[in-house]
Amino acid sequence: MKQISEALLSDDIARDTVVVAASGTNSSAIDLRGFALCGIFTPASLEATSLTLQESPDSGATWFPMHDASGTLLAIPCGASRKINLNPADFAGVGVVRVVLGTAASGASRTLTLIARKLG
Repeated sequence: MKQISEALLSDDIARDTVVVAASGTNSSAIDLRGFALCGIFTPASLEATSLTLQESPDSGATWFPMHDASGTLLAIPCGASRKINLNPADFAGVGVVRVVLGTAASGASRTLTLIARKLG
């Protein structure tokens, strides 16, 4: 599993990718420990109109849907060729995550780029 800190763009910003397999909805996992997710770039081939995120407390054996501080599911509208801004406060203290597309990736895999800011 990748750690986002391995892909530093600057002292406090990191960028890395996750992949949703063809005909799948769940992306590969990425370890965000020490970082707060603040953006997602979607590919031109993305067909989904929404996505959610899941966190694993045990490095990928078990997954739970992520909710914000008010208890609302983090359901994020999306589309092709977009940069989605996220509230970093929703991701402080988060460890291993994956993206879940609302629609399966048809035909080929889809690569999403995650942007995170270093905590502290």
